[in-house]
Amino acid sequence: MKYVAVIERCPNNYSAYVPELPGCIAAADARDETIELIREGIGYHIEFMVEDGDPVPEPRMSLTEAMVDYLSTGDGYSDPETGVYEKYDYEDTEVTFVMVEVEVDLPLAKAAAEPAGVGERR
Repeated sequence: MKYVAVIERCPNNYSAYVPELPGCIAAADARDETIELIREGIGYHIEFMVEDGDPVPEPRMSLTEAMVDYLSTGDGYSDPETGVYEKYDYEDTEVTFVMVEVEVDLPLAKAAAEPAGVGERR
């Protein structure tokens, strides 16, 4: 399976997130390390979704769709500590969109996430 990951160069590190898996994030000092951490994070994220009985979305987003989504989400963010709205300076922000491949048996993950019927055993 391949999910799109958005990698942003921050002032002191790199951060990554997967738009199709809200809450799946990673950060590290180096870009390559961040990509490896988000790859691991995707696996864990899906594992936890299955454990919680949540449906696991099949990856559908293309790199182009991720870029459009990124640019259409607004022009900034609210700082969680101060609540102050900060505008993005896209000209100074280094953003990379990568396809991250992970080994996940999605049919088994879906089956595990589906509740068993009354009297059925898994």
